[in-house]
Amino acid sequence: MDTQYVAGLQQGKAPIYIVGRLGTYADASDFLDSLFINGRMATSPEIIAGLAAARTEVNLEKRAEQYQKISAEIMALAPGVPFVSAPTHLVFKAGTKGFVASPIAQESMASVHH
Repeated sequence: MDTQYVAGLQQGKAPIYIVGRLGTYADASDFLDSLFINGRMATSPEIIAGLAAARTEVNLEKRAEQYQKISAEIMALAPGVPFVSAPTHLVFKAGTKGFVASPIAQESMASVHH
C-alpha cells in the first residue's frame, strides 16, 4: 500500500477519492451520519446541526424535507461522482416464490416460500 497516497487522501489533498458503504439499516441517518458526522468527509457546522435535527424529527414528512435540504447542501459542498454500484448476489432453489428485492439490500425473507 502506498502510505504516502493514503496519508494525503486522509488530509484532503487528493482531488477526488472513492467513498461509499452499504447501509446497516434503511434510514437516511445511517448513511449521512456515518459519512459526515462520524466519518472524515468535509462538512460544515450547519450540515452537522441539520443532520442532528433531522435524525430526531418524529414527523416523517418534515424529516424527509429536512434530509432533502441537507442533501442539497452536501452536494453543493462535496459533489459526488458515480463510480460503481455493486449488486448483492442471492441464490434461490428453483420454484422459490415471494422474494421482493430491495434497492438498499434490506430484503425480508418473511414472504419467501417454495
